[in-house]
Formats: sequence, structure tokens, C-alpha cells
Amino acid sequence: MKKLTLIAAIGAALISFSAAHAADSTEPTVIAKVEVTGSPRYQLAPQEFDTFKGRYEFDEGTSMRVWQQQNRFYAQIADQPVQQMFAKSPGVFESKAGANLRFAEDGSTVAVTQFGKLLVASNTVRFAKN
Repeated sequence: MKKLTLIAAIGAALISFSAAHAADSTEPTVIAKVEVTGSPRYQLAPQEFDTFKGRYEFDEGTSMRVWQQQNRFYAQIADQPVQQMFAKSPGVFESKAGANLRFAEDGSTVAVTQFGKLLVASNTVRFAKN
């Protein structure tokens, strides 16, 4: 019974403090600040990816195919696993493993950072044969 009385007394004090504070101020009371981390996904315009899809040849002769299937984007280097890519900003895509593709505005070239991460099977996508 003592706990219930104490809780009721604390609740009443908080309510009266809030009411008094609200009467004195027009500014909202900040209870907590939340910092959002992570990078948001970029929403591509309907035909924006068309410039980038195709086959890219690297200096050492390896090729990478980049394509779109519905609203998802994929990259595959030679016969390695298919990797789903996520748009980060105009012309910039990233895999779950951390590989980064940065396309020239006209789609003529692509810079790949963390190239080895495009070969990581943890982000492998499998397609059913039609």
C-alpha cells in the first residue's frame, strides 16, 4: 500500500509541474533527443538507372554486368555471385557487404571501391529460371 501511495504522489507532482511549466512557457519541452544513424536510401527516378545498366570492362579484362529487375539493382562480376546494390545518391550504389559503385553521370565509366566485397557470397541473390 505504501508503494501505491508513493507512486500516486510522484505522478501528481509530475502532472502539477508539467501544468505549471506549460503555463509559463510557449516553447515545447524537450524530453529526449534522438540521433538517427545510418545512411538513408536514395530514391531513383523511374528511368534514372537506364544510364548505368550494361556491361563494364575492367583494365585487367574482368567484366561486370549491372542491371535492374523491377525496382532492385544488381551487379555481377564474371561468374561470381549476383550482388544486390542499393542506391545511396545519384550514380552511387552500395552492396550489403560494403562494395561501392560510383558511375559517371553519362554511365560511360564506373569506379568500384571495396572491389573484393562484390565477391562476398553473404549478399548473394539467386534467381529462379523462367
